[in-house]
Amino acid sequence: MKKRFDLVAIDLDQTLLGPDHQIPEVNQRAVHCLFDMGIHVVIASGRMHEATLRYYRQLDLDDPIISYNGAMVRRPATGETWRHLRMPADCASEIVSYCIKNHHHLNYYLDDQLYVAERGEWAEFYFRQTQSVIHEVGDLEQFEGKEPTKLILIAEPEVVADMLPRFRSRYGDRLYITTTNPEYLEFMNPTASKESAIQIVCKRLKIPADRVIAFGDSDNDIGMLQWAGVGVAMGNAKPHVLKIADYIAPPYDQNGLAAAIMDLFREDQR
Repeated sequence: MKKRFDLVAIDLDQTLLGPDHQIPEVNQRAVHCLFDMGIHVVIASGRMHEATLRYYRQLDLDDPIISYNGAMVRRPATGETWRHLRMPADCASEIVSYCIKNHHHLNYYLDDQLYVAERGEWAEFYFRQTQSVIHEVGDLEQFEGKEPTKLILIAEPEVVADMLPRFRSRYGDRLYITTTNPEYLEFMNPTASKESAIQIVCKRLKIPADRVIAFGDSDNDIGMLQWAGVGVAMGNAKPHVLKIADYIAPPYDQNGLAAAIMDLFREDQR
């Protein structure tokens, strides 16, 4: 039987990964079933590229990685970078100054390295979530004039919820601003998105949208889910993400990814 799909794009946190931030064995087996069917598997994450590599290697992937919410597309197997969008330097400097003045923690991502002013409570919180290598540099103003790939302001969820509309109003179309965790307020190049990144990958691989399945759970996944032939929201996703999905998988902590793959590809396995 001819397979219906050629590429599967998978978000990491609360999609591929379990509550312990590891890949459950059942999800790993499901991904390997996709390999056996000749299907491309692409990680599509908000994390920095470096923080996706251990999962890429664990799954023995070969396709490009989408990272930084689509600001970077890089293929580790060849070292090729297919896309790298940076933030405007003036916007980055303003956000650094704001965080210093208001005593907010800020993650500063430059050349796929993560810098913080000091390794305090919020840096440790982020490390527990991602295991990313963190460089403590004392003063982020030393990067004045640089164009980082991404910034993340980390604070209590209610603080982030209050700041999100205010920052969006301030920067308008000069930045892409989103939340991926309740504690994360993320800033990127205005043209960055998982949707536009997966389009780049599919154009390179000559795969049309209707032959793509995308899995995700958060606001930064919405465009990708809507663009793909089948957009799959995890059962733990926010209500407005569930609303736009073509298919709703069980929650991530119930091995929802594996269950959805087995269901969606049932005909292809006969």
